[in-house]
Amino acid sequence: MHQITITDIDLWYLFLIKSPNIILGFPSPVRGFLKHDIESITEKTSQELIKKGIISRQSEGLLIDPKYDDLIVGIAHSENTILCVRNLSSNENLISYHYKDEKIIYLERISETLYGISIINSKDSILANLTEGFYSKSTILGNSFPINNKVINDLREAYNGDNIQIIVDKLAHLKIAENNSEKMVRLFVDPKYKFSLVVYKNKHTKHGMGSNGVAFLGDDESILMLEPINGGAGKTMASFVSIEMVSEKIQSLLP
Repeated sequence: MHQITITDIDLWYLFLIKSPNIILGFPSPVRGFLKHDIESITEKTSQELIKKGIISRQSEGLLIDPKYDDLIVGIAHSENTILCVRNLSSNENLISYHYKDEKIIYLERISETLYGISIINSKDSILANLTEGFYSKSTILGNSFPINNKVINDLREAYNGDNIQIIVDKLAHLKIAENNSEKMVRLFVDPKYKFSLVVYKNKHTKHGMGSNGVAFLGDDESILMLEPINGGAGKTMASFVSIEMVSEKIQSLLP
């Protein structure tokens, strides 16, 4: 249950008050709009938020209701951020966790124009939520193997729903994942679910922001983990993994 639910335009305006920067986990709803249209939306949204009591005009400027203010500041100025995109069939779920001081704030896109925000009380619940949707049975496990990102793109472009074997033969020629090449192709071009996770750390330190990420493709019987290879420009390490290995990997990336 979220502490607050809010439209994307209202949330965009509140972020605008606290930070002019891009907010990780929140695609701008006015991106690509003309300047005069944005100005019109800004004025209209300001008046509506004042009527709702979410903001007020004071001598020192616009103030946000305390119920919203801590959450907005925590997201806009978080030290660490976990950004996750999950696709199950045709449904895309965008969620993010924002670490600020001792608080962890959870932002979820509930629908195309509605967001939910809440404070997370337990780090254990983060891992449980991030691994939700993965199937516990993974019957295919195998060694890790590097694959060129161009090959991945070629696989997806070549697939038209009925030429799996052509792509499998191509992989066999490249000697990639020979034992599970057909399964790998099906996961690359038509997975039942997709999951990508990027963790941004130390966003406001003098050393600059660092990031790490991982992606998973899965179906009813297998999970393929994809990791960028450090120093291997344009290459990804692919591995068939178990749900336990998924949890371990995600846990290792969390702040």
